[in-house]
Amino acid sequence: MKKYILSFLVFSFSVAAFGKEEGDERQTHFSFLRDFAEPVGMPTVTAYYRIRENIFLNTRCHKQNPPEALGNLLLFPTRYLFAGKKFRHDEVYQCHSYRSFHWLKTPLAIAALPASLVAGSILKAIGYLGPRARRQHRTLRETLRSPRVDSYLEFYNECGIDEFHCDEYAKCQNFARPVNVTKKHKQEIEALRAITELLDKNDLIYWIDSGTCLGAYRYGGIIPWDYDIDISILMKDHDNVKRVLTQLDPAKYEVQDWSAYSHPDTFLKVYIKETKTQIDLYHYNIDVENRTVANFFTYCDTLLPQSWIDAEMVHTKPLPYQMVFPLKKGHFDGLEVWAPHDIEAFLKEKYGENLDPVMIWNETTKKYERVGNHPYWLTHNE
Repeated sequence: MKKYILSFLVFSFSVAAFGKEEGDERQTHFSFLRDFAEPVGMPTVTAYYRIRENIFLNTRCHKQNPPEALGNLLLFPTRYLFAGKKFRHDEVYQCHSYRSFHWLKTPLAIAALPASLVAGSILKAIGYLGPRARRQHRTLRETLRSPRVDSYLEFYNECGIDEFHCDEYAKCQNFARPVNVTKKHKQEIEALRAITELLDKNDLIYWIDSGTCLGAYRYGGIIPWDYDIDISILMKDHDNVKRVLTQLDPAKYEVQDWSAYSHPDTFLKVYIKETKTQIDLYHYNIDVENRTVANFFTYCDTLLPQSWIDAEMVHTKPLPYQMVFPLKKGHFDGLEVWAPHDIEAFLKEKYGENLDPVMIWNETTKKYERVGNHPYWLTHNE
């Protein structure tokens, strides 16, 4: 049932993300679902991730006084349903393994949740009256919110990635777009600026990916009909990136761990509060033996529609080091960001041989015009 809950939350946000933008006359096929999911689905998703990241409710310390220990025992259903964590020796770990489907524990945890949440919270609050418990809580908060970075650059060198960056610029086709960028896109670009500044400042490796990378290649900026920003990092830097991004303005942004229960530390998002959209931070594994990196799809074994999983798995092909590194500079609507070394080959692995847009902007008519000989139109209706 946890898989059903997680799949519903992922679906709710994904549908809500297709909202109509200011000044955009395009129609979507999911308007009813979108209009329902945005006001209903997004608050559900946000509440879920706030509980999941709540230190008091969803984290258990190794050393506990009796009331705190009893409170944490009663809060077991909460930690089980929300991927709870344990804190020991200044390190935070996921409490439970979800590699197999625990068909009995899940319904029991759901049934016990209301009463256990109230009773466990009261007892744990009593336990927090003790000075040691309060000190542990402060230490835990500082650990989770510390911008500390454990550098893995030397490790990546040992894996065979000799250079991380170079001074060259990634190729750009410079197709035309409307001059005016929507308000929503401006806020997303500003979020990208805030995130990349923090990552660069802390020497954390990242590059633009998926639709954002395609936009940089086609236009030198965001694709007009794209609805989010995509960044990639190396898997080992998950905790580093999560800690560093806590320095983002909390009034504007919220860092959320969207990792599947069965695959912790594999996916992050940054929620933009005003636009109700999110920036994806994909995680790439390193294969030292084959000298490749590959995007890991965290929901590969959840109950999302199989067609959706299959479509996402296409983007998990192993890519040779030299296709990604050393990263080149890329232009993105006034920002300078890092992009894959061979951006064209990188994108062809994800989207096929023809990377040209199916519609071209005509600055004279102020309309998009169909590219009649594009392969897309051979298989899709107008």
